[in-house]
Amino acid sequence: EQCCDHPVDIILSDAQYLPLRKADQPGPDPSLAKLQSVNPSLGIWCLLFQQLRLGLTNLRNGGIMMFRLNAKDDNIDWYYESCCQILAFVDHLFESMLLFKSGKSHQSDGTAYVLCRGFCRCEFEAMGGTELLRKSIMVAKYEPDVVGLSSAPIFRKLTPSREVRARTREMFRIVTDAISRYKEQSDFNYTPTVREWRCARSLPLVK
Repeated sequence: EQCCDHPVDIILSDAQYLPLRKADQPGPDPSLAKLQSVNPSLGIWCLLFQQLRLGLTNLRNGGIMMFRLNAKDDNIDWYYESCCQILAFVDHLFESMLLFKSGKSHQSDGTAYVLCRGFCRCEFEAMGGTELLRKSIMVAKYEPDVVGLSSAPIFRKLTPSREVRARTREMFRIVTDAISRYKEQSDFNYTPTVREWRCARSLPLVK
């Protein structure tokens, strides 16, 4: 959906899937959530697809995207594979990606951010990205089994390369190491963990 007159320079996908919040936790009331998936484990993917659809549809050529990713559960096959697929999507559309794991917040969990630079709008439009993400939202919303997320059109469109799979595994390892340092305390400090990679796609023509 075109929600502004001119494409934006940067998009941030950092929303929380409220139905998984406990009622006694500080913050928004989980009962107010409008978007809920049949399988609660897929709710965050439904939300991520929606954020990417709204954001990328309005992101200018050469723009920047940042989204939150839980890079902790690489021992869960379907989740690791889904992360590989998302990073393959980024690898196809952006010039570079950077992993940021804060040293001051979410130190004990897998929360990390992926910053993507150099968006290629023509590639996104050529692959029908807006419609692929819309259909993927429906899969994440109504699929009862987590392994069924692999049928999301945005995942079926691209096959993760060997490099993307290795990068995904490295991301999980970096975040796991950061969590371990925090829990051990002896080697912990508030310095963030940062790692950057070049994507497979060449630099877009920025207008």
